[in-house]
Amino acid sequence: MKSMETNRSLEDIREKQAELEAFKDMDREAVEYIGKEFHDSVSLETLEKMRGLPSEFKSHEELAEAYARETGKPAPEGLEGFSKGVEIPAQVCSEHRQTINESILHERLHQASDPNGNARLGSHLSEGTTQAFTEKMQAGISYGNFYPGETQTAKKLMKETGDSAVEKLFFQNDTQELKAALATDAQHDAQLEQFKKLHRSA
Repeated sequence: MKSMETNRSLEDIREKQAELEAFKDMDREAVEYIGKEFHDSVSLETLEKMRGLPSEFKSHEELAEAYARETGKPAPEGLEGFSKGVEIPAQVCSEHRQTINESILHERLHQASDPNGNARLGSHLSEGTTQAFTEKMQAGISYGNFYPGETQTAKKLMKETGDSAVEKLFFQNDTQELKAALATDAQHDAQLEQFKKLHRSA
């Protein structure tokens, strides 16, 4: 009996190790895919930093604890991952196999983004833009339906200004193309504010 239990526990350990290796492969592939998909916007320096900082995979409970430690706030309900640029490894929940690749892409895109560009977008539109780019990398599909309202608002902005303009703001904090698309500096600032409010009023 004891021998069967030992064999079973060894089998469980091997399964978990194999699963973790698969997640690590997904993580490496995500960084390379971002570099390929957004090669005009993401710098080689940023990609190198991301390659040297593999994501960490945690249970819901471990993820919530890590979030509270890093932010000093309780984890929001349904948290699937979080990141702080390239200061720490991206933290990803390992409990949902159907959405883990999407969560990895989402958090890795956060890492690839420019903090000042994100500040210009505001937290709602930043999340929506991150998710819109995630879905673009998944042929327009979302398995987790993350940030639906924010993503819809970001897609409206991209439709109005073009993907490239939003990419340059998100990844490089370069507003030139966005300003040109929105006609004048004054209009740019007002319209970007309007897009930020769009989600909150929806």
